[in-house]
Amino acid sequence: MPSSRYAEAVAPMYEDVHDAASVLVGRFRNEAALNSLPPKQLFAWLHRFYVVLDGMATQHKVFKLYGGAQGFLLATNVAEPDANHAATMFAFAQRLMQVALHIRVPGQAPLELVLGMDTGALASGLLGRASLTYQLVGRCADVARELADAEAGASLKVADGMYRSLPPEAAAALIPLGGVQLRCCPDEAVRVYTLPQCASPPPHNTSPVTPTVAASLAQARACLAPAVPSLAGASCTCTCTCGCGNVHADALLPPAAELK
Repeated sequence: MPSSRYAEAVAPMYEDVHDAASVLVGRFRNEAALNSLPPKQLFAWLHRFYVVLDGMATQHKVFKLYGGAQGFLLATNVAEPDANHAATMFAFAQRLMQVALHIRVPGQAPLELVLGMDTGALASGLLGRASLTYQLVGRCADVARELADAEAGASLKVADGMYRSLPPEAAAALIPLGGVQLRCCPDEAVRVYTLPQCASPPPHNTSPVTPTVAASLAQARACLAPAVPSLAGASCTCTCTCGCGNVHADALLPPAAELK
């Protein structure tokens, strides 16, 4: 083990400081349904999901730092400058919640995500010397993680840091949930907001989406082929009435039972 003096003298391989950035942490609420899959099928399901997520992140100019079985982490105004980073992330989150309703888990229920978001100062970079992954450090990242980790309550949670950074027209769409006590900032309650349609989770995670909901969601499908060109022309190309010919999220992610 290196001495403390040696450790202090070794600078990080890369670090950066951001006066303001926006962070989104996502978790899979119906994780138990996903874990009912054998590991090989779960890996295939997750890979297809992250192909969709990566395509959306490219479209919205959002930077994905991590994606795995436990969830994912994204940021704006970190990899590339974005003066409207809070609005960019908020728009991405809304689209992701729409697309998730087209994605099926075992039992044919829609995928349920929990998204936590906040905006504030951050440091980012590489920690240590081995098995390096890009890291975000700062209060807003911890707030977003804790909001996403909470199983109960709203499926989309916007902390007050992001709320205050949103344009008035975007903030007007949110409703207050009140203050919550978080481990990362025990001395103050963090005010949290959500969208009305995300205020509470679905009553049960095994029922398929109803025809009425499915019909209304057809208009919200994300066309991903422009962002993921290698998928265009695949066997799961678009068959919807829009006639765009692109690969949609629901085509990319067939029922888990079909995964091989």
